Amino acid sequence: LRPGVTVLAAVSKLASRLGLGYNGTPEPEVAFDGSSQRVPRLTEAARSMGGPVRLHFDARGAVSSLRLVPQASDESEPAHGEVRLRVGAVGLNFRDVLNVLGAY
Repeated sequence: LRPGVTVLAAVSKLASRLGLGYNGTPEPEVAFDGSSQRVPRLTEAARSMGGPVRLHFDARGAVSSLRLVPQASDESEPAHGEVRLRVGAVGLNFRDVLNVLGAY
């Protein structure tokens, strides 16, 4: 047996008896919402926000509280020896996630 398979089978049977429609997909997190199941997925940020953005959270406790907010644009030319970068992708390190969760 693989770790978690027995538990997953039990959860699948229980969810089926409760009419939750859970099909036993091996997901680490599943939220049941009425008759549907939801799993967390990373998605591309909305492109409707033009210009610089930053990641912001109002309260610690859940990664889902993170949101993109506009950031003031710096239109000044870079000084001698400086360059302007266009960031195409970002990530959070483990310490950042713990900070958002309030555990660091």
